[in-house]
Amino acid sequence: MIGDGARHGGLVFRAGGALAFAPVSAVVKLVVMPKVARVPGAPSSLLGVALVDGEAIPVVAIGASRTHMLVCTYLGERLGLVGIESLASGTFPADPASPEGVRYEGASVPALDLAKVYASLQRSPWA
Repeated sequence: MIGDGARHGGLVFRAGGALAFAPVSAVVKLVVMPKVARVPGAPSSLLGVALVDGEAIPVVAIGASRTHMLVCTYLGERLGLVGIESLASGTFPADPASPEGVRYEGASVPALDLAKVYASLQRSPWA
C-alpha cells in the first residue's frame, strides 16, 4: 500500500492525447528524433530501427509526434518510443488509485505499460 507522501521518479508525457508516466527505472534518456531505418515486413507500429549510442534499437510509435524519442529499457532490452510530448521530469506524488502511477497537476497519470508495447512487437509474424 502506498503511504502518504510516497513519490515516484520519472517522466510524465503525453502520447496520443493521453498522459503517461515512465518510471526512472525504465528511462534511459530522451533524445532528438534520430534517423530511422524501416524494417521490411515489420508491423506499422514499428517505425524501424535507430542507432543510439552505437546500438541499433527498435523504434515504436505510440503517438503522432516525431520530434523526440524516449529510450527505455524493458527486460534488459532498449526500446525507442516516439510520439511523445515530454511534460515534466522529477519526482511526483504516487497515485493511491494506481500503484505504479502518479499525480501530475491534479490528474491521475498511469504508468506506461512497456510490457504491452513489447508484446505487440513479439506477436507480429515478422519477429
